[in-house]
Amino acid sequence: MSIEPLAFLRPTTDPALPAAPFERVHYSFGQLLGADEMLTEQRYHHVRHRLHQLALHGFGVVCGLRVTARERQLVVEPGLAVDALGRDLFVDAIQCLPVPALHTTELWGELTRLEGTEESPLPEEVREARQAWVVIRYRSCYADNVAAYGLGCGTTGGTERPSRVRDTFTIGLEASEPPCEPWVGRWAAPSIDGQPIPASWRDAWLEASLALPGDLGHLWDGTHDDTGIALALVTLGITGDGVGGEQVVVLGCDLRVRPLLPRVQPAIAALSGVDLDRLDTRATLRLREVEVVTAWRDQPIELLLHFTAPVVPGTVVPEATLQAHALGASWAPVPVAVAGPEPDARSLRIRLDPVPADTPIRITLFGDGATPIASERGLPLSGWSTEPVDQPTTRGRTVSHHLIAPAEEAP
Repeated sequence: MSIEPLAFLRPTTDPALPAAPFERVHYSFGQLLGADEMLTEQRYHHVRHRLHQLALHGFGVVCGLRVTARERQLVVEPGLAVDALGRDLFVDAIQCLPVPALHTTELWGELTRLEGTEESPLPEEVREARQAWVVIRYRSCYADNVAAYGLGCGTTGGTERPSRVRDTFTIGLEASEPPCEPWVGRWAAPSIDGQPIPASWRDAWLEASLALPGDLGHLWDGTHDDTGIALALVTLGITGDGVGGEQVVVLGCDLRVRPLLPRVQPAIAALSGVDLDRLDTRATLRLREVEVVTAWRDQPIELLLHFTAPVVPGTVVPEATLQAHALGASWAPVPVAVAGPEPDARSLRIRLDPVPADTPIRITLFGDGATPIASERGLPLSGWSTEPVDQPTTRGRTVSHHLIAPAEEAP
């Protein structure tokens, strides 16, 4: 098998395309392997990964890539994104885009011109303003040349060929927003004759998933290999008098235009207030100790409830989430009141009405139900601190504590 040297060295935006994501190399003893088999093997895994990224997660900025104006230039911070072909775009260092001389380039004439209004006039020192898009695009380049021999008929002697393909990127200013999905459309919300379908979440997802968003084959057939992700929409203005004294400055930077691809764990944590990446026992709300402060015969009993995390006093409601009972012929309610939080929000003082001496008392704190005792992070009371963790921290558990009414007289 031979490979034409010029075809091998020809620059390409994406060497992984075209590919066959559902066909892979089969190996057997005695098989002659060449560069074609190696490339097919690599491209198979590349495109399968990209298909997974795009179909199951989508595209957009994963994290970082903040765009700010600093010292007459736009600065793009490190970060990670996935483009509309499922390719990873990793920026490992700060990137700078100088703008002072932008008005002398052809690009300036292509940018959308902005006119000031009464509500939002242009600054007095700005005589002309335009908008530009900060866009990141995938690129690859060959690197690390090594000696290569036997490149085919007509090739003599040794020569060097690149031994690596590096995935990299370009960041620049463009006149229009890049079409993130020119060949992969969005899944439309389920509807009948334009009207939303009143159905459960599962039925809605089922209806939406029955239609393909577009021609997925374009992800690997090589017909499209260039797509961009908009990082920001910036407003630029010309300041200064005369050609020599003019320069472009950044008037504004809008990051809200970028497509977002949030990570699952942080997204759920932000919406629910629950960390999924680890079990932080310090963050759970558990009852650690019931401390007797004052307890004398025929007098109110004061107790301190010590929790493992700050508790919201408003969730501790007598007769609702906090109850006390005394055992006579049966368990009878005992009036209980919340005296108020202590300086340490992890403690709460309660007061019980007098109970006959030597009477068993049961105090109940409710962690389940619609309105349980909860921590400042919104987590319900989930048992004693000494109990093993055998359930999610978002599921509450009711706690009971028993004591005996005091028989000793007050001094």
